[in-house]
Amino acid sequence: MSRRRAGRQRCADHRTPLPDDWSANHAQLTTGSDGVTVWTAGFTTPAGDYLAIIQGIDANASWVADQVRDARAGATVTIDGVDWTSYDRRTSSDPGNVAYALVTTTDDSTIVLAGTAEDAEFAFLATAIAKELA
Repeated sequence: MSRRRAGRQRCADHRTPLPDDWSANHAQLTTGSDGVTVWTAGFTTPAGDYLAIIQGIDANASWVADQVRDARAGATVTIDGVDWTSYDRRTSSDPGNVAYALVTTTDDSTIVLAGTAEDAEFAFLATAIAKELA
């Protein structure tokens, strides 16, 4: 299996069970001009906020900066045994759909949780992801 196909398979195999009151509003699998294969799934949370899972295979620092809209890395947050770097843009005049983000890396995958959701919803999704990474 080619490296690109293997990356696509890892993205496609990523399953995170979510409660019925979360609704998916988009999902896609792409490979950018930078060669990073990206799986993205966006959700509307029970509170009506946006939260996305973005997984990049062989991502680099420039790709991460794009995902977090060039926010500065903040505190490291440990959720269910996984260390996530936080990126907080909630005080920005126009944070868009990336008001807050959590980023972790495992093997050749970089996982970004990004959106406008509350901290508890980020923690819920990060916990579900941690179970997948175990």
